[in-house]
Amino acid sequence: MPGGHRAVTTAGCPCVTVCDLERTAVDVIADRSVSRLARMLIAVGVALVAVAISTYRLAGEATLAGAPPRVGDLAELEAEARVWDIEKWVPQGEVIRPVLRSGAGLAALVSERVLAAQLIILRDMPRVVVTGGRINEWVRDGTPTNAGLGHPVDVVGVTPQGTAWFLDSAGARVVSRDISGRSELITTLPRGRKPFGGCALDSTAIAYIDAATPDFVFVHRVDGAPPARALPFPGGYADGRNSRWRDLRFGGSLGGHCVLWAPHMPVVLVVTDTGLTPVGPFVEPVPRMHWYHHLSRWIWRRPPPVYVLDATSVPGAIAVLYAGRTKGAGRIVDLYGESGAYLQTMVLRAPTLRVAGNRERLYALRQGGDTVLFASYVLPWSVRAAMRADSADRRPSAVDGVQRIMTSGAGGVPQARW
Repeated sequence: MPGGHRAVTTAGCPCVTVCDLERTAVDVIADRSVSRLARMLIAVGVALVAVAISTYRLAGEATLAGAPPRVGDLAELEAEARVWDIEKWVPQGEVIRPVLRSGAGLAALVSERVLAAQLIILRDMPRVVVTGGRINEWVRDGTPTNAGLGHPVDVVGVTPQGTAWFLDSAGARVVSRDISGRSELITTLPRGRKPFGGCALDSTAIAYIDAATPDFVFVHRVDGAPPARALPFPGGYADGRNSRWRDLRFGGSLGGHCVLWAPHMPVVLVVTDTGLTPVGPFVEPVPRMHWYHHLSRWIWRRPPPVYVLDATSVPGAIAVLYAGRTKGAGRIVDLYGESGAYLQTMVLRAPTLRVAGNRERLYALRQGGDTVLFASYVLPWSVRAAMRADSADRRPSAVDGVQRIMTSGAGGVPQARW
């Protein structure tokens, strides 16, 4: 056909031009591209489903392989008292994060945010006596009484004599303070140290962590005598992905263990003068974070999960205050034996910031608006029995296969399971 497209005819088929063939080829290529894209999308979808199934399976395996389910009851609140009004020092509604330690009828707290330290006398609960306050406002007879305290960032411990040991980060030293306001230098750390957390292992040695020397926990003799030790920090816990070195915090009490924890670290580490040992698994074990979890968190700018709000020890047990993803966040305290075996759970009456304790009680610090409140809870009978404490006022009994704690005059308090 002159001036036109050449026609191709086949038997039984309509006439098809070369342009038609070219358009058909383009359509075929487009169809193949679309189908290839569809296959890629399907493959990506299958991969995502596989990841989700894997994550679910890992969560199920972790739960099955972990510790027994929680067994506990609503904690017995002994008393609660207001110990600090902070409306003058922080913006309204801001939550402070103080440190709390206890021992020998005394609790001590320090808040770096407000630069304040408090000594709480526990002899007359619920009518507590508080001494201390803003560091730069401690005066007596017009004379500042803070000359020896420096810049406290942690409470190293409370001694049986009723004095609090504070870690002075500015002077790299440990300074004591008693309820009369008298300060005394306990020990000076090696030159060049920048401590940001510490705990008294006993009355002769402290463990501390140094901002300038990550990956080691140092053991320092109070009298300065050798040998000082540098304990290697276990790998995988503060590697910078979930927890950073400066996220670590100490907890513990004299007579109990020192423990190291971080909000995003799924274990608590027991610190002795010879090494660090993980406690666990937690009662609610968390699946291991794989690369796709980290990728998803990076894409969506999600922070890592918060596991622990605080951890401390009492003689014979370790207490972990959990964040969690339930209505019990900030109220659930799981108690473990010194070997790491789960003992029981306490459910506090209100969300709590910090915990401390002794053989008989768990102390809790919480913030209500611009007021800091200090509460005393009685430790569960089973925990006190495990710590070989006197428990004549409480006895266990079995009712319909569910253990109950019988309290004089209060009837049975049923335990709950999670």
